Amino acid sequence: MTAPVRPQDLAALPLFEHFTPDQLAWTVDHVDVTAYDAPTVLFREGDPTDALYVLLDGEIGLYRSVDGDPRRTGGSDVPGAWIGLPTIAPTQRLEARLERPSRLLVIPAATVEEMIAKGMPITPHLLKGLVKGLPQFEDVARQQERMAVLGKLAAGLAHELNNPAAAARRAAGQLRTALAGLAGAGVAIAGGDAALRERLQALTEEVAARAAAADLSDALDRGDREDAIAEWLEDAGVGEAWSLAGDLVEAGADVDWLAGLAAADGARVGDLVRWVAAASAADRLLAQVEESTARLSQLVGAMKEYSHLDRAAQADVDVRDGLESTLKILGHKLADVTLRRDYAPSLPRVTAWPSELNQVWTNLLDNAVDAVDGCGTITVRTRADGGAVVVEIEDDGPGMPPEVAARVFDPFYTTKPVGRGTGLGLDTVQRIVRKAHRGDVAVESRPGRTVFRVRLPVEQPRP
Repeated sequence: MTAPVRPQDLAALPLFEHFTPDQLAWTVDHVDVTAYDAPTVLFREGDPTDALYVLLDGEIGLYRSVDGDPRRTGGSDVPGAWIGLPTIAPTQRLEARLERPSRLLVIPAATVEEMIAKGMPITPHLLKGLVKGLPQFEDVARQQERMAVLGKLAAGLAHELNNPAAAARRAAGQLRTALAGLAGAGVAIAGGDAALRERLQALTEEVAARAAAADLSDALDRGDREDAIAEWLEDAGVGEAWSLAGDLVEAGADVDWLAGLAAADGARVGDLVRWVAAASAADRLLAQVEESTARLSQLVGAMKEYSHLDRAAQADVDVRDGLESTLKILGHKLADVTLRRDYAPSLPRVTAWPSELNQVWTNLLDNAVDAVDGCGTITVRTRADGGAVVVEIEDDGPGMPPEVAARVFDPFYTTKPVGRGTGLGLDTVQRIVRKAHRGDVAVESRPGRTVFRVRLPVEQPRP
């Protein structure tokens, strides 16, 4: 604590500029002046709002935690700037940090209430600051919310893209080895013999047919077949028996087929077996590359669909397309969730801003995943209702008490722990649905069933 502030010091601050000398003298006796080193956290999000702080000198930075990451929303080094409003907000919505050595006037909550009760002219300044500052703070918070959602989507997309990309790269490397083995086996068998080349062609076609018909769904049966083939190869004097067995099973081979091959081709059976194994491995790896690259294309297409690149801002859309692209983008979060789709077989198209509408599905699905703790059941449902399309996102989580459900669309209201949410996700949903699309959004909740219901009119006025 430092020396007490003087009445003339207070009079120089905008907050007290209209105080009478008696009111200034009273205030001096009821406030403290505190000096702080830097950096110092003055208070954190969620802390009780127990005082009004007025900057005398130094600098205050204001931060809001988004998914555990502190984001700067503003600050001031202007003497007279104030933060904390105990009569309005019982808990702090921001974290305040002193970013260089500072002196603050600390007015306890009880003193603020008494000043207001005594009719001291502090209230107009507080209301003016609140009216001016809250929209600015809300704009920053909304921007941070959008960036946080974008960050989640980018991280999820990177995760989803990494899996097929890694699989394709791995398969391509193995394919090179398989093709080299296939070429070597072909030279060893056929050389310049045209008849043997015809035999290899026929064998290739036979193996392809057997592989297509093979049932490898039973892991125990597959293991038994590999063991039996490996033992047969060892008895036949074929080297690397155990490494060849898996590829031969993939090719649809079994002991009886190998025995027939040995009877028909005699001494060449070892080279033929290697040919079959290499051909099977090459075919399987090519299928993996094809599947992985197709998945990459699907994800890129889903992201393009989600963001609606190269399209008009407003368009006639099928909401099921937007739901599906959002589900693909959020695939990493839905990995352990039981997802049920209950789409109406036919729906009218809705005139909408697709990219904004996809923000609605993202926020609702993200909340549903949180509600089931990542491992419950989520149902996505669509239906037509008169001149509107209705989308429902349901989860079987613990539900919300009525007093919470009544406030979930309020700005900055959140039931998540401090730092995990901004309280703007559902407010954003409501703004997009009601203001941008002239629709409606509501929630019904009880233990084991929470449903967010979005109703969108089919026709919208064109810009």
